[in-house]
Amino acid sequence: MSILTVLFAAGLHVLRMDCPVTEPEEGFVLGNGDMSVSAYQSMDAVIFRFGKGDVWDRRIETEKDPPPCTVRDYIDIALGRKNKGDFTKRSNGVSKAYPMPKPVGELKLHIPANLPGHPEWRQRLFIEEGRIEIEAKWKNGVKVDVEAVMDPVRNEFSCRWKCAGWNDSTRLGRGEPPVFFTLEREADPSPREFLSDVVSVGFSTPTGSYPECEPLPPPVAVSDSSNFLHYIEQCFHSDNLFPEGFRYRMHLLVGKDSGRANAVNAGSKRAMLRFFGWSRDISGQAVVRVETSRDVQKGARWTESYSRPEPFSRYAARAKVAAEDYWSKSSFSLPGDPDLERLWYSIYHARRCILKGGTVPPGLFFPSSLRHYSIWHGDYHSNYNMESIYWGDFTANHP
Repeated sequence: MSILTVLFAAGLHVLRMDCPVTEPEEGFVLGNGDMSVSAYQSMDAVIFRFGKGDVWDRRIETEKDPPPCTVRDYIDIALGRKNKGDFTKRSNGVSKAYPMPKPVGELKLHIPANLPGHPEWRQRLFIEEGRIEIEAKWKNGVKVDVEAVMDPVRNEFSCRWKCAGWNDSTRLGRGEPPVFFTLEREADPSPREFLSDVVSVGFSTPTGSYPECEPLPPPVAVSDSSNFLHYIEQCFHSDNLFPEGFRYRMHLLVGKDSGRANAVNAGSKRAMLRFFGWSRDISGQAVVRVETSRDVQKGARWTESYSRPEPFSRYAARAKVAAEDYWSKSSFSLPGDPDLERLWYSIYHARRCILKGGTVPPGLFFPSSLRHYSIWHGDYHSNYNMESIYWGDFTANHP
């Protein structure tokens, strides 16, 4: 369980964690109302998991569902003339692993894994700037600093890193830079395989009630060096809204002269893009763009040629202006109860990350924390679930 504190500096709200976070549900989040990201860590990587409101397995199959209850059935059940269990089964239909929101993928910044000891972690979320800072520091003086922001309009995430203390006495390995990137999307397992994995690590989920169903097709990594085009594409099965199948792409945008990229397609298990800078690099940047079939329906175009990323400073400047505009509409101060004040700012920061007009609202869970399958389908389960995420918006002047 992470330890979260809040700093009040120059009127800003800065959330702080001085420890690693091993699950995306516990990490700091960023977003622009459509695309979101959760930051967490492993032993040798800073990980950003992406979510997007319109990324769903939209299949609807009713062929095997029993006929719904009639008014006479309800009367008979109320009077005890019929078994309530039959009513429940007929109301719920046959359990399926869809419709269900799906994860998008992850960007991993692989930090030096062969340094002595474990790094000390320092993480900050600057709410009024929409910016995350993460620091990993080793006892021998090596330090990796990471900054991350989400573009407020375009579905582009930008992060930059820099390394201090990386010299001939601390450098290990075969001359590779201290940090390299991978962009990854694991292939969906079957519900049965997923259930065996989550149970083995102590999670409880009713996914076991899902019958065997056809998972999504495996994702594919594409690296076209001649056109400097690097992306992972995930295709979905045909559904009523997208008869040819919904799909999305995660693009890794890097400068033409900033390093080398290659695609790794691990059969039916994983699609991965790997990007290495040059051996003497002690800083770098990566941008991830996510585009979907729904974006194209609304007039956008698939990226088919090289798109040079803007400098991180421009992304950060736009994120700060958008955040300042949002927080200028209302504020909340409670000196006697800083925990409640922190909660207010944290809630509205999270809402700002995943709610915006003209986008698909989230289901039961934060989009960038999703696993391959979700309990209760992760869907719009009842009116309460749809309404509660908007409660308080008008009173806070954020309609």
